Amino acid sequence: MAGMNDKTQNFVKMETTPMMQPMMTMDTSYHHNQYIYENPHANMESGQYANMMNFVSAPASAISVTIPEYKDVPQIVSVESSIHENQQNIERIAVMQRELFNNPNQENYATLLQQEEVLRNNIISQQNQLNNLKCSEVLGPSQRQMVKHCLISLKVQLEQVELYLEEIQTLVKPSNNIFAKLVYIHDPFPNVFMQKKEDTIVLKLLLGVTCFPHAYSNVQLVDTILANPLNSKKGVKPLPAMKVDNFPLEFNSLTCTYNCFFERGTRKDIATASFGIELQINEMVFQIKSEESTPFVVITNEKQFAASMGKLFISDVFKSNELPWIYVANEISTYFLLATRQDLSNPTRGLSVNEINYLHHKHFNGEPMVNVNRWKTFWEWFGEVLRVLRYTRHYGQLWNTGYIYGFLDHSIVMQCLDKAPQMGCALIRFSSNGGCLAIGFRNDTNSGQRNMKNLLVKPDDIKGTNFADFLRNKPIRYVLQFTGQFGEDSLPIFNCYPKDIALQEYYSVQNRDAAVRGYDPWSEINQ
Repeated sequence: MAGMNDKTQNFVKMETTPMMQPMMTMDTSYHHNQYIYENPHANMESGQYANMMNFVSAPASAISVTIPEYKDVPQIVSVESSIHENQQNIERIAVMQRELFNNPNQENYATLLQQEEVLRNNIISQQNQLNNLKCSEVLGPSQRQMVKHCLISLKVQLEQVELYLEEIQTLVKPSNNIFAKLVYIHDPFPNVFMQKKEDTIVLKLLLGVTCFPHAYSNVQLVDTILANPLNSKKGVKPLPAMKVDNFPLEFNSLTCTYNCFFERGTRKDIATASFGIELQINEMVFQIKSEESTPFVVITNEKQFAASMGKLFISDVFKSNELPWIYVANEISTYFLLATRQDLSNPTRGLSVNEINYLHHKHFNGEPMVNVNRWKTFWEWFGEVLRVLRYTRHYGQLWNTGYIYGFLDHSIVMQCLDKAPQMGCALIRFSSNGGCLAIGFRNDTNSGQRNMKNLLVKPDDIKGTNFADFLRNKPIRYVLQFTGQFGEDSLPIFNCYPKDIALQEYYSVQNRDAAVRGYDPWSEINQ
C-alpha cells in the first residue's frame, strides 16, 4: 500500500464476483483494523461504480468510550484441568470408601473424611472462581459455553462428593438413608419453546458405594411446576406443559437420554420440571427425585415471545435485585443467541463487544450495577428487537449477513454515511422504537450538497410484503454490509453493494426478474 495516496490508502479490493451473494465471516476476536469500505466492483469495465472508490478514513473521535476485546481467559483452562483432577480424586475416594466399609478403621475414616471435605471445598472454590469470572470479564460465545459446561461438571462432581460425605458418616452415626441422587448432565434450559416442539435432556444416577440396586425403573417425568399455577383461565390449574416418554437407564453409564415434548403452553408463566427413578433394594422400592430443572417457558404464538423471554431472564439471572453489569452483559449475549436460534458456542453473528458497550451506555448510563427495574425498562425495547429478529421474514438472515448492522447511535450512522458512496447509500440498524428498523440514507443533490435522512420502517410499512421488496421500491442504490470488524477508530468496517445484488435472493419471486441489471424482465414479453 506504500504507493497509494492519502485518499485511497484506507480501502482494499475484494475478489468476490460482483453478481455473487456476498458472504460475511465474523471475527469474534474483533482485532482492530483500518476503517474501510471494501469495494468488490473496482475491476468492472463499465466504470459504473467508480464513485464507490472515493472512501477515506472516518474521524478517530467518533466513539470516545474504550471498547474491550474478548481476551483469552486462563482461569477457564485452569478449571478444566482441575475438573479432570477432581474426577480422578473422586474415583480414588470411591475405592477407598468401599474398602473402609468392608474394613472399618478409625484412622482411615478420619483420613478419608478429611480428603472428601478438602475435595468438596476445592470444587466450591472452582465454582466461585467461574461465577466471579462471569462478573469481571466480557466473555466470547465459546468462553461462555465453556464456563457453562464447567459449572455443570462441577455441580455433578460436588453432588457425588457430598453423597460420599453423607455416606461415610453413617459409620459413626448409622442411618437408613439410600445414598443415590438423580442429576442433570444436559438440559436445553433456560429457553422459550414453541408448543409442540421437543428437545433433549440427559440425567445421570449417582450412587454411594453401599448402594446396590437390584433393579431400576425407567426415568420418569415426575412433575412440571409453574411459578403461578393459577395463572390460567378461571383459575384452573393448567395441565403439565411437558411430556416425555419413559426411557430406561443405560446400565454402564447410569445415564438416561430422551426427548421431552412441550405439549402445552404455560401462558407466559415460568415452569420447571423434575424427574424420578425407582430403585429396588432388598425387596424394597425407593423413589429418587431430581432437583427442579432450570426454568423454561412454553408459548403458543410468537406474540408471547418477548414477554416470556423477559420473565425467563429475570427468573434465571436476577437472583438478587441488583447485579454487576458485566454479569448481565454476558447473560444478554447468551439470550440473544438463544432468541436468534444460533449455535451458542460458534454463532454466525452474536453481539459484538462494541454493541454490548452501546447497550450499556445507551440504556444503563454506563453504570457498573444494574437493578431489575431498570432492566425491565430495557427489555420492553430489546425484547421486541429479539422477537422481530426471530420471527420477521428475512430479518434474521439480514442480521447474520451483516446487512442489518444492529445497534448504533444516529450520530455515528451519519458519520459512517459521510464516508460512503455519494448517492443513494443506506445503513440499516435497529431503531430506539422497539421492533422497528431505522435506515440512515445519504442522497446528495446534483450540486454535491450532502443530504442525510434518518428513516423509520414500522411493522405496518412491510405488512403484506417483506423488507427486501419494501426497499426495492425505494430510491436506495447501495446498502452497507457490516464485516464483523472494527477500525482503530472503533467504527465498524463495511462492504458496500448495489442494493439489487445484495438483496436479490430476498426479493419475492415476482420481483426477481427485474433485479438483474442490464436485462429486461420476462413479464414485459407479450403473450
